Amino acid sequence: MLSPSTISTPPHQKLSVLVDEIQELIRGHFNHQLYWVIAEVSSHKFYANQDRHYLELIEKIDQQLEPLAKIKATVWKEGSARIRDFEMQTGQPFRDGLQVLVQVKVQFHASYGLSVTITDINIDFTLGNVERQRQETIRRLIEENPGKVWKEGERLVTYNQSQRLAAVVQRIALIGSPNSEGYGDFMHTITRNQYRYTFHIDTYQSSVQGASAEQELVNTLIAIYQSKLPYDVVVIIRGGGAKTDFLVFETYSVSRAIARFPIPVITGIGHLGDQSIADMMAYTAMNAPTKVAEYIIAQNRRFEEQINRMQQLVIIQSQQQVTRAQQTLQLFRKVLTVDTLQQLYTAQTEIRQFQHIWIAKPHLWAQQRRQQLAFLSTQLKSYTQKLIKQKQTSLQHYQTLTQMMDVDRVLQRGFAIVYKRDQVIHRADQVETGDSIQIVLHEGNMEARVAQINQTNYVKGN
Repeated sequence: MLSPSTISTPPHQKLSVLVDEIQELIRGHFNHQLYWVIAEVSSHKFYANQDRHYLELIEKIDQQLEPLAKIKATVWKEGSARIRDFEMQTGQPFRDGLQVLVQVKVQFHASYGLSVTITDINIDFTLGNVERQRQETIRRLIEENPGKVWKEGERLVTYNQSQRLAAVVQRIALIGSPNSEGYGDFMHTITRNQYRYTFHIDTYQSSVQGASAEQELVNTLIAIYQSKLPYDVVVIIRGGGAKTDFLVFETYSVSRAIARFPIPVITGIGHLGDQSIADMMAYTAMNAPTKVAEYIIAQNRRFEEQINRMQQLVIIQSQQQVTRAQQTLQLFRKVLTVDTLQQLYTAQTEIRQFQHIWIAKPHLWAQQRRQQLAFLSTQLKSYTQKLIKQKQTSLQHYQTLTQMMDVDRVLQRGFAIVYKRDQVIHRADQVETGDSIQIVLHEGNMEARVAQINQTNYVKGN
């Protein structure tokens, strides 16, 4: 075993001496110079009581997990104030994953090593990135949701906007936090409205800011849809807060869920002058929860006013109809009264006339009837005599004809009757040559035999 006195060591120095040399070298080279660098925020921590930020600035290539470069960074009071300005103007929280353009100065500390101090942050650079992300989200919504999100000119139109808002809103699905100021404002305005409208409101508690807010909002909308309850409207509200809390309503998933929702969605999430992508997807958007309540109340008030106008119109028209009917009845009553009196007068006059005829001159009626009967009797006797005379003349005519048709008279006039076997012959085709026939004359009979038959229409005498 070697004793310490025999151990040989190379030339060396203390670590502090080496670190001091490095520190001097770095100071001499960078000499408190300021540099603008583009980097991504990582491992960020903020200590509000000290108003300090501790983080790492990294640079990545595409989606590689290992960074191409990395350095620790610190933000002191002055830089922290600039970060607050940055968050207010951009609406972006200073958080991990944010791409930033920051001004830094290089430092080396004997105990903490190499780092940079952030002294400023470029707002325009981040605003440009935010707008690019916003436009990319809108592009995705249009391309990936055909028929649900589309453009008409420069205006975005969604399926949700095509839904019909009930004329009277009664059932409301309210998404928000019951402990927030915005929730209280909405409930106070809508429940204590001056028209005393009542609403059935179901509260769906959900975060509207923070890391979990995006998925919670989507899940809440799904739960409302799956409930199958007949809601007239879905209301999404958020209370006061930093502008950075607004970012969940710029996300693709929340905006898509609102755009495709089959019940009108009204948002009350924005500050004055702000309009999120979610606002553009919704049926309509207000800049505060109280404005949403006022909008719903106004919707119901419009319906009530329309009903009131219709009621007044019905009353007016009914009064006009009653007035016209009364006037018509009065006219009919007047006409009926006059006509009735005239009819009564006419009837009375006729009755008096008949009374005069029947009471004062009954013998005239009897005399007229006797004259009529006498005339009819005379006419009947005359007609009967004429008829008998006509019938006698006609009978004599028929007797004369009958006498003229007597057989003896006919035979006396030179006619004869021909028989064949006691059958009267009146056509030549009834006999044949050689037949024996009998001829009856006025005085005497004879028999003859047919020698020749001539087919003529008459028989010539000798």
